[in-house]
Amino acid sequence: MIKGSVLLELPVMSLYETYKATLKKIPATRLSRLTEALANYDPVLNEYFFDRHPGVFAQILNYYRHEKNRFGVKLIGLYL
Repeated sequence: MIKGSVLLELPVMSLYETYKATLKKIPATRLSRLTEALANYDPVLNEYFFDRHPGVFAQILNYYRHEKNRFGVKLIGLYL
């Protein structure tokens, strides 16, 4: 765990976990602006819900983690 980081749970047909610091790497995107005030946050489950294709979401999350785009700019750009 990264010191001072908050672990987030992101269920997208599967459960993905990542740190807020990872999502802050790419500013001005939906994932970088996650807050508990958003409608897709469930305080009971302590998680955010996204209705997206899980295979594509995994690649998006990998892009945030490694800053390498394996799908092409157009596809990733549609989801950011």
